[in-house]
Amino acid sequence: MTTKSQITSAAISGLSIDGGAVARITRGGSVVLRHSWPDNCDARVWDGVSRAAMHLAQERADKTGRAVDVYHQDGSMIDQVQPSNAL
Repeated sequence: MTTKSQITSAAISGLSIDGGAVARITRGGSVVLRHSWPDNCDARVWDGVSRAAMHLAQERADKTGRAVDVYHQDGSMIDQVQPSNAL
């Protein structure tokens, strides 16, 4: 498993981050961030983390054909991703 400091370093360096490193898929199909990211974290870090989580959610939505909710670790909803083939 990738540590939070490794994720932070990769994001600041501009490297791509694997969605599985920053988020998990619940039994219900939602995507939940693995770590808590405060509001005042570096914008580059949040951008990398959110892109990775959204990519994971998009893959899940496309695979299942259903919308996928994305949640912060604290339980607040970040976004909802629709399948690419949805009208």
